[in-house]
Amino acid sequence: MAQVKISELPAAATIVGSDVVSGVESATTKKIKAETILMVKSLTAVRYKTIQIFPEALKLGGVNDPDFAQYKDNGAGSTGVFLYHFDKAAEEEAFFSFATPPDYKEATDMYLEFKWVPKVNGGVGLKVCWGVEHTIADEGEIFGAATLHYQDTATIDEDLVQDKHYRSEINTHPGAGLKIGHIHVCRLFRDATGAGGTDDYDNDAVLLGLVMRYQVDGLGAATKDAK
Repeated sequence: MAQVKISELPAAATIVGSDVVSGVESATTKKIKAETILMVKSLTAVRYKTIQIFPEALKLGGVNDPDFAQYKDNGAGSTGVFLYHFDKAAEEEAFFSFATPPDYKEATDMYLEFKWVPKVNGGVGLKVCWGVEHTIADEGEIFGAATLHYQDTATIDEDLVQDKHYRSEINTHPGAGLKIGHIHVCRLFRDATGAGGTDDYDNDAVLLGLVMRYQVDGLGAATKDAK
């Protein structure tokens, strides 16, 4: 191709996604946006990543345990696949904890998503209420009293359909002041008694897993300990 003269651009110590840097994008273009180079829509727009917490990683307390039972088989007597089944008759629970990754945008909200399926069809307007109890602390800070959060409305708000993949989302904390590496210590449960919301679905709610969704503002941290 013919030589293309690179346009003169002022030097910059830092750039954002909408800034342009010198380069050859085509035979007639002499500038490229930084966001194009990095293959992201914009460095300044909100971006989310997830922490996946699968049922097999949960710890049971030995008292109010959900049943770890077959969910599906091949229809001809195979061992099948197993998941935790949360009962309607009593509040059943499991436990987990995690640290926030170094790409977390500090002081922003985080959202815990319960991914689940109804064991059978639900009647008109029936709901499952999920809950989480947790305490959070940054490194060097003191863990406070645990707080409780509930959600009884799935993102697909309809009469429950057997084996349909639903999501129930909880804003676990407002994030203000929290830094990378802060620790969540959590108890998840089905609010079968309706203490914090409406739970009137009279069959098992089967947990597929948990997702913690969080905002990111970079590929990681600038140092191993801080942004």
